[in-house]
Amino acid sequence: MSNYISERPAGREHIPLYPKGFVGLRILQLVLGVICLGLTAYSVAVAPITGAVLMLFTAIVTLISSIYVLVSHFGPPAAYNYWAIMGLDIFLVVFWLISFALLASQAALLIAYGAYYYGYFTGYTILGSIVAAAAGLGGINW
Repeated sequence: MSNYISERPAGREHIPLYPKGFVGLRILQLVLGVICLGLTAYSVAVAPITGAVLMLFTAIVTLISSIYVLVSHFGPPAAYNYWAIMGLDIFLVVFWLISFALLASQAALLIAYGAYYYGYFTGYTILGSIVAAAAGLGGINW
């Protein structure tokens, strides 16, 4: 245990040593959050379905959370609170699961409705495809 503490710089003992890919995963989470934000913002502007609105909220919280984690990890040591980071990660796991599952079910309804009643390549199937892409990326982010 004392060997582990001596590996970290003074004043940063409370910040865990993460694996090398940790920062890359947080940046990937941030990029996927921005893409989901754009896709769901478009779908909310066209037709505000509940799954898209929930994923819009989840993507915004992901951006705020990811920026906080990255800044607190590399910034001042007083900004890092592992309880806050753990709480935000648990919150995001639950909300990403709910968001992408609800959005995927609504995307299936949009695509099926558009294909059955109007034929393929209508507004419903295009919107359903955009929503399905957001749901798929939300599942990856989850």
